Amino acid sequence: MAQGTGGQFYSALTSAELVTIFEEISATLSSQYQISYNTTNSTSDGQLRDVTIEVCHKGETAKDEGQYQASPDASPPDGKPSRPVWTEGESTSSTDITCTWTQGTASDTQSGVIGYYLQVATDPNFENLILDQDVGNVLKYTVKGCLVGSTYYARVKTENGSGLYSNWSGISEGIILTFAVSSVTGKITHGDETTPIQAVLIEALKNEELKGSDTTDSSGNYAIGLPPDTYTLRFSANGYATRTKPNVVVNEGQEIVVHLSLYPPSTQVTVIRDLPACTPYGATVEVEIMVNVDEANTPNGLIVKEYVPSGWTVISSVPNHNGFNSSTGEIKWVFTGAGSGVVDRTIVYRMMMPADESSGNREFAGEISYNDPDGNLIMSDIGGEKAIKVGCIHESDINEDGKIDDSELLDYIDRWAKEEADDFDLLDAIDIWAAEEQKGLAKASSRSSALSDQVVGLRDLPLTYLANSTISVSLDVDVDKSNKPNGLIVKEYVPLGWTVISSVPDSNSFNSLTGEIKWVFINPDVADVVITYQVRIPEGESEAKTFNGQLLYNDPQGSPVTNTVCGDARIATAGKDLDNIRVYPNPFKPYDGNPETGEPYRNGFTNSGIIFDPLSQDATIKIFNLAGELVAELSGITGCAQWDAKNESGKEVASGVYIYLVTDKAGSKPATGKFVIIR
Repeated sequence: MAQGTGGQFYSALTSAELVTIFEEISATLSSQYQISYNTTNSTSDGQLRDVTIEVCHKGETAKDEGQYQASPDASPPDGKPSRPVWTEGESTSSTDITCTWTQGTASDTQSGVIGYYLQVATDPNFENLILDQDVGNVLKYTVKGCLVGSTYYARVKTENGSGLYSNWSGISEGIILTFAVSSVTGKITHGDETTPIQAVLIEALKNEELKGSDTTDSSGNYAIGLPPDTYTLRFSANGYATRTKPNVVVNEGQEIVVHLSLYPPSTQVTVIRDLPACTPYGATVEVEIMVNVDEANTPNGLIVKEYVPSGWTVISSVPNHNGFNSSTGEIKWVFTGAGSGVVDRTIVYRMMMPADESSGNREFAGEISYNDPDGNLIMSDIGGEKAIKVGCIHESDINEDGKIDDSELLDYIDRWAKEEADDFDLLDAIDIWAAEEQKGLAKASSRSSALSDQVVGLRDLPLTYLANSTISVSLDVDVDKSNKPNGLIVKEYVPLGWTVISSVPDSNSFNSLTGEIKWVFINPDVADVVITYQVRIPEGESEAKTFNGQLLYNDPQGSPVTNTVCGDARIATAGKDLDNIRVYPNPFKPYDGNPETGEPYRNGFTNSGIIFDPLSQDATIKIFNLAGELVAELSGITGCAQWDAKNESGKEVASGVYIYLVTDKAGSKPATGKFVIIR
């Protein structure tokens, strides 16, 4: 047969002869055919890629395309990059420093060089890393937020397509951050103002972020180079109370001298500050200072000083303050008389911020001073909260958009459940979330949602409504008692123009512009509940209307969940006669188990059954097949009816054309028509 089709016949009597025959066949094919392949990437990175294969024979070409698995590159790159160089040289007055390098001798013929890994440290042994990451396929990188007085070193290595690295480059020269032209200097002494204190840590802070530091020498002296800005200085040492100096302004080319005395920790009096976490622009800010006095060891006099942010104005205080210096921001009180003036108390003062105040943190500082029983002066910082954030309405407003959305409120409730927020702050967050001013909230939640059935809800609607009347709607909310969320938001959206006039339990808000009514429940009130609300329908309504709603909460992992309220979703108006009946969807495809082509039968849901509306009072619907046989009958209906495509015996009807006849007790002209069922 091989010879008859132009082929060649080979005879083999033993298995050993087959080897020789296969070699002859291979040689013959090699002499007649040329096989080649082409790919756009030949690196050895272990990835799948497309390949084109061509077979040529006597001037003819056959081509095929497919995929092949590239063999992974198991060896790191050869060589190494060049040693990084700081563009600023050996020193700089910028807190942002940039290093550059070249590919150097690094190469990789299999999977190629795809990027670099950079390390930056404050020591040449790279034990104190401040940067340790893949920086991509670049030859330059800027390190931001470096500290004055520190020296930085860098090294880099090459990465290939298989994620393997070359040897490290050489280590860069060190670059030191120094500000010789602007600095804060001074001397720290004991309370006698003469004896120096060694090893005092002085930190220069900007919005609670460290910008520079130094430690006093044996003479109590220190010096911190800083760029021009306004800072808070913090002084701390073992055996002494920490003290703070706010609003220290450093100008270009200026040396600011700040001398300070430290005192033993205060034991007779402790003072704590309570600040709101944040405040909107232009608001009046209220601050509380709690003074706690040791009744068995009360001083005769006590001075309390507070330093408010620059430009802020103190407008009142209880008790009245003894003085306010608008230039320094210092407000102060003096109390006299052990057991009379010097007692446990709460000081409250109120401030206004400048009209042009910008966003960001604003720092507060304060101190107390008094004489101990031996007549020695004691000075100590006021403890507690030290900063307030300007530009947001509440600390739960994480994205600072001026409103608290659903996710922010639920996350804050989780914080409250962990005792990271107090009751008053939570109530404030709920009030802001519910406020009528938040009209911009979308009807549908934009939360990315996890899957969870911790909470489910079912809505019950009347079948029909009449214009200029009131209906009652109920929501049955079912909570998994063994897995309750910390907080639950329930939202309902009534038809536009309809007004919610009451609810049990009371709603947190109703927005007439969006039709949104909402409730928030907080553990232990997150439980099974039936919510009922009454809706007033305006005059002139004559169309079927739709309700929808959502249940929002966080699952045990803190992931957001948004569940749709199920149950009745549609309410029809009662018709005067049968002239305007609609039958839909037409054609109708009953649910077949595929959620993309339908849904199980649920009364009021358009795609789950055939709907007839509007129906006059006490209407009857009869459904026939084309043979004139009665298939189903629905009677005693007003407003709207939905047929589940089953006959009187409860069996699903077949695909085909069906005829309907609708009559009512009032004797209206019957309505008739056809619809199609497709299975």
